[in-house]
Amino acid sequence: KLGVDDGLSLESLATRVQRVQVAYGAQFGSFYRDYGTENPPWPTLTRFLTELDWHLKGVQPTGLYLILLDGLRLDTWQMLEREIIRDLSFRSLAEGLLWAPLPTVTESQKQALEDWGWQGEFIEGEGALDQGADLATLWRELEGSSLSPPERSILRFSFVDNKVHTSLDSYGIFLAEIILQARRLLEPFLRSLPPGSAVSIFSDHGFARNYSFRERAKYDEPRYLHGGASPQEVIVPWAIFRSENSGGIRPRG
Repeated sequence: KLGVDDGLSLESLATRVQRVQVAYGAQFGSFYRDYGTENPPWPTLTRFLTELDWHLKGVQPTGLYLILLDGLRLDTWQMLEREIIRDLSFRSLAEGLLWAPLPTVTESQKQALEDWGWQGEFIEGEGALDQGADLATLWRELEGSSLSPPERSILRFSFVDNKVHTSLDSYGIFLAEIILQARRLLEPFLRSLPPGSAVSIFSDHGFARNYSFRERAKYDEPRYLHGGASPQEVIVPWAIFRSENSGGIRPRG
């Protein structure tokens, strides 16, 4: 229930909805400051990675791979699930939500990992693809089932976060471009996953729409941003799948 009149014009309705979202975001920010720092309602990224093996009990995957979609928020992930994941030979094992500590930027999430004792590294997915990476070699480097959680490296894709920082387009066009980038960059990696392996896809923070953005001043302020305490920036997704790709890269051994 948004508390708006069904008889409003689309423009008026959009304005009312934005006002509700802004008000809700302010209330959420107050909740975060009062309770979210010490007692988050969902696990942080660090806690999730610590507990990841628990989600795989009884699965016995042939390998384990971690993929970070930098800047991915929940509704964008739900769209990618519909447009990309459902067309793959994947079986869903588990999914849920993460709580991003403030500030909601990659640097602070990475610092939390390092404070935890993370010894792995971020391998940039876009860079690997642009350089013509051999996917079999890449997956062997990333395979982490025999490693302890702090030793596992993470394949990171930044196409969502890059779009957040550069796009001045409407949200519909923004999402369409995310789908195109996901098909070009993420999908080839997922299709090449070794059969029987488990892959965890997760985010470090989300992003928010700047409702004060105006077209006439579009070069003076961002249309999308992150770093704050809105629900779209703080509450982000994770999912675990088992690859059943018959044409995936076969593991050695």
